[in-house]
Amino acid sequence: MGERLRIPFVVDVLRVRTPEEVLALADAAVLDRRFAPHLPLVNRLIQARMDWTMGSGSSALPSALPRDHPGRGAAQAELTARLEPAKRPWDDASLDALAEAIRGRPKRTLGELVQEAVGRLFEPQYRATPATWRAALALDAGLRSNNPLTRFTQKLTRTVPHARRTLAWAVGGDLAGVHATGIAVHTMLGAVERLADALRDRELAARLSTRAVLGRALTAPDIVVRTATMPAETPAGPVAAGTLVMLETAAATELSADPRVAFLSESWSACPAHATVPAMLAEIWWRATGERVELAPTAARAEP
Repeated sequence: MGERLRIPFVVDVLRVRTPEEVLALADAAVLDRRFAPHLPLVNRLIQARMDWTMGSGSSALPSALPRDHPGRGAAQAELTARLEPAKRPWDDASLDALAEAIRGRPKRTLGELVQEAVGRLFEPQYRATPATWRAALALDAGLRSNNPLTRFTQKLTRTVPHARRTLAWAVGGDLAGVHATGIAVHTMLGAVERLADALRDRELAARLSTRAVLGRALTAPDIVVRTATMPAETPAGPVAAGTLVMLETAAATELSADPRVAFLSESWSACPAHATVPAMLAEIWWRATGERVELAPTAARAEP
């Protein structure tokens, strides 16, 4: 069962961290990205933080759109098809640079190198710079910070809107590219850092197969947020209309090493890069070590 914290008019949050419950709730019909009009105080603050960073309405990033938003599912399916690993959508030079970096010979900061590799999935000439990386850090801080002073400073300086404009310019206005290079890039960076750790730890590398190394590198966002649209019983416990459900995908992925959990690939909100990211990690490892492994395909479903 999930862990629910409910104080009337103050907070109503359900936290879910087991792989089975995350998979079940990720596709639950009563959960969506649409927030209820009347929420407890803490829920409203979380909603405001997400809207500020991810946008709302016509300016919302694709990862913030509700299930039934017009065109959302079709755009998700189109991007998934475009990123199909069989098409080798990545930039070889970017992956070569990452392979050199995890071997201990980085030419630039690892964050910039990962951002450039991700950005070139959307814009072939993408060039990560200190400015684009600072923009990615600003979006990440915008999603994570619960400090009122930090939030006030961010709004006063308009750090987040400026970061979104910087990233949008770099990917030619593609909002999916803004999400990838500003938010999802941090998860990819964590995975590349794990590859570097495995390469440095000779004892670990000798003990694990290539497939096991890549499995250990698998990461996920810390939390994926959904809102209950109506009262219901769920596999993790009861929810009311407006209950915020925190799917702790990073913790669940650590427990399972299951790509279906990491990418929610069997849900309506499946990550379009659910197959591309593992394939890119395998490419980086092969370029760094000469060890190749064929990855099993992951399931994906996107509703039109």
